[in-house]
Amino acid sequence: QRQLAFNHVYEKLQRQGIVVSDADLDVLVKEAEIDFEKRVFTADGKISDEMAKFASDEAKLTQELSGVAKDFDKVFEKSPYLRPFFLFARTGVNALTMTSKYTPGLNLFIKEHSDIMSKAWNHPDMAQYGIKSAEDLQIAKATMKGRMAIGYAFTSMAGIAALNGYITGNGPPDRQLRESWRSVGRWEPRSFKIGDSYVSYEALEPFNGLLGLMADIVDSQKVMGDEWVGNQFGKISYLISANIINKSFLAGILQLSDLLTSQGKDAPRVMANFVNNQV
Repeated sequence: QRQLAFNHVYEKLQRQGIVVSDADLDVLVKEAEIDFEKRVFTADGKISDEMAKFASDEAKLTQELSGVAKDFDKVFEKSPYLRPFFLFARTGVNALTMTSKYTPGLNLFIKEHSDIMSKAWNHPDMAQYGIKSAEDLQIAKATMKGRMAIGYAFTSMAGIAALNGYITGNGPPDRQLRESWRSVGRWEPRSFKIGDSYVSYEALEPFNGLLGLMADIVDSQKVMGDEWVGNQFGKISYLISANIINKSFLAGILQLSDLLTSQGKDAPRVMANFVNNQV
């Protein structure tokens, strides 16, 4: 919006026949800032611009749920005994959406991405993204292309680092094997390897999911071998679920899954984690 405000001020001076030079930059910036504040804020300082509101909710992971995610949240509201396993539905779903926007290929299935890249600025669907002009749409498209470029570059770097052992994933699906790796002190899940030490990358939203998935694919080749090829659908399911459900906001679903698939054998561990989460 600052870009649009600056362009607006600059073009207004041009229409008046005023020749703008570097010496006028300070004046331009001040006038653009005034124009920007009028665009984005009301007189009492509240945000009024739809694009700013959309970007704000996106950054804070507070966008309203829709579609299946909204229905899913209603199920938990109607089943209060399940709610402790899924406390922050909106935050978790928005975190996954943000990750998907940076994931090459996956971002093509996001409605926001497909709308912006394929529809005209005056299409009725564009209003929800705060797009009100051709300039708005141009900026939105540039943002999408930038995210795709970052995703491709990041994925490439992560793959090279994982192949060289500098990034670890979730490890093999067998829990006993994973714990044996950790017990010898030579491996930690979802971490960067720096010298002989491991540093977690969990806080690097939205890229931690990409890092984990890339490392898991490499681990699959090195560890699972023929068994992985023979059971590839089960393994791929594990890789995807481990990286998506590993999000802190959705970790409760993993606990619920463990409780159900273990037929109650994991109950003590799940209950201990549950109590810890509540505290």
